[in-house]
Amino acid sequence: MLLDRKLTEREQAGLTAVRLEGDGPLDVWRFLKPLGGRLVEYASLSVFPSEGLEGGGEPTGAWSQSFSLNLNSDRGAGLTVNSMAAVKDSCRPPRAVVVVDLPPAGSEGRQGLMWDLSGDTDTRPRGPYFLDGEDQGKLFFRRNVIELGNGQSNMAMLIEPRVSDLTCTWHIDAPYTDPSGTHTQRIPSKGTFTTEAVPAMPLQYRERHQPGMEVLG
Repeated sequence: MLLDRKLTEREQAGLTAVRLEGDGPLDVWRFLKPLGGRLVEYASLSVFPSEGLEGGGEPTGAWSQSFSLNLNSDRGAGLTVNSMAAVKDSCRPPRAVVVVDLPPAGSEGRQGLMWDLSGDTDTRPRGPYFLDGEDQGKLFFRRNVIELGNGQSNMAMLIEPRVSDLTCTWHIDAPYTDPSGTHTQRIPSKGTFTTEAVPAMPLQYRERHQPGMEVLG
């Protein structure tokens, strides 16, 4: 959980008072969200097979902010999305000054797609890869397309973008074909997505500790 300003002494005392048993982690989030807190997940690198990602290499992103992407079309004619590419618009060092660290007790595979956005703006993102299942770690569009329109159901998917030491703003370019030819849809049509990295040396750092939260820096 990240904040862009230091916690006051009163806020630190309130956070320290939150117990971690039961719904404690959720209570920490309820405490921090009104103060401007944001959630960042540990990327579950271990979910990928030992042979690595299709095309070579291992996922390098350590942090993620997953979201649901719902693709739909109300067109009478069908269209086929035959690829999707993540495009980094800008990358910068993370700006958060407070990190509240609640390491996960474990991780489970999740159905969805992953892009590795690690590196600076000039580093081309890799993916999208299957997050889980028998095709885990394989490129989604190597053998798949997405059919929309003409009565097709909406396509809802979990997107897990991963970054390492830089926060990146980015968007998706989705080429598709329909009866009139080939086109490209930008997602989102306006603006960008942002995936935050966790600063290595925040001004304030708190780590999970029983029975409460202790200030470590």
